[in-house]
Amino acid sequence: MAALLEADSRSDLVSEVMATDPTLRFEDVEDGPLAEWVERQGLTVDEAARVQPTYPEAVEFATDCGPVSCTVARLLVSVPTVAFFAVAEVVGYRYASGLFPDNALKRRTAFAYLTVLTALLAPALGLAVYALFP
Repeated sequence: MAALLEADSRSDLVSEVMATDPTLRFEDVEDGPLAEWVERQGLTVDEAARVQPTYPEAVEFATDCGPVSCTVARLLVSVPTVAFFAVAEVVGYRYASGLFPDNALKRRTAFAYLTVLTALLAPALGLAVYALFP
């Protein structure tokens, strides 16, 4: 309905509603400038409430894992995450060894840095894959 108010040059009403209650429903409107505007458009407040889209009550997270059980879904997500961590560790070790073949301290420091980076990226990858799971 905000788009209709904007099209009717009533951005003042849109700003007022956005400042007070951005999820205001027409069924909650009893009187005032918003009810007057609806009636000038040839609708009753009840009719406007019927055509107004609904808003979600809260953010819905992926708690239902779809056609498979949540245990299987978590397993399907954790296996690639652990595999990513293992492969990144092997590649990181080889990379650090190639960078500093003669300096053990620098090699260990680079490997420790890459291990910490991988330890932070692997769970992030797992969360991203789990969020995309149907």
